[in-house]
Amino acid sequence: MIHAEVFETRSQATKAEAFFKSLSRVEKENYLQLHQRENIWHKC
Repeated sequence: MIHAEVFETRSQATKAEAFFKSLSRVEKENYLQLHQRENIWHKC
């Protein structure tokens, strides 16, 4: 795992996951760079 975010509801998390999975590889890389602050994985 390289990225994790916290959502208030399971519905929000599921929608975010579906959105992320629909992105191309380049779009995913850009998303990860732009959303580093929300990444709880590296805060542990």
